Amino acid sequence: MRMKINQKMAGGASAIGAMSRRSFLAATAAAAVPTVAVAEAAAKTDRVPQSLESQMDDCVAQLRSILMQMHPETTGCNHHLESRGDGTFWMSIQGYRKFAEYDGPGLYQVSGRLNEIVECWLERFNHVNVRTGEPIAGCFYFSSIFCVYGAAAEEIWNYAPKIIRKIRDGFPPFIEEQN
Repeated sequence: MRMKINQKMAGGASAIGAMSRRSFLAATAAAAVPTVAVAEAAAKTDRVPQSLESQMDDCVAQLRSILMQMHPETTGCNHHLESRGDGTFWMSIQGYRKFAEYDGPGLYQVSGRLNEIVECWLERFNHVNVRTGEPIAGCFYFSSIFCVYGAAAEEIWNYAPKIIRKIRDGFPPFIEEQN
């Protein structure tokens, strides 16, 4: 079956031509093919597989972002990935924070040896030059008395505390020596 197409010529006269449906559909499909091909090529570029390193970097960045949101007191985060010779690997992600400065003797809340929060009495002492007996600038150590349920439990010298906050001023309570 043939379709009639009415086309107007420049002089206002109309010319009637004939085109089959098959020709019309083929012409329409041919005109649409480049558009579809460009759209399909654009979609394929979004799905190009990433390298494993790139996928790992994206994954670690996402994980670091989530961990920083879960732990808002952290000021930064670093990670380490180690591939081992036997085919295994080791990966760590650690958040860190800025700890408070020592502000005179008193009761402090500190990050303990196992990163638990503990209370302890801190007092800072300067290292001294053995020959002259004068303090060495910037060199000091701490005496710390750890508290359990408000009572003194253990004394440690030369302790390097990670101070969270100062609770109160003062000096440590007297510890009786046990025989």
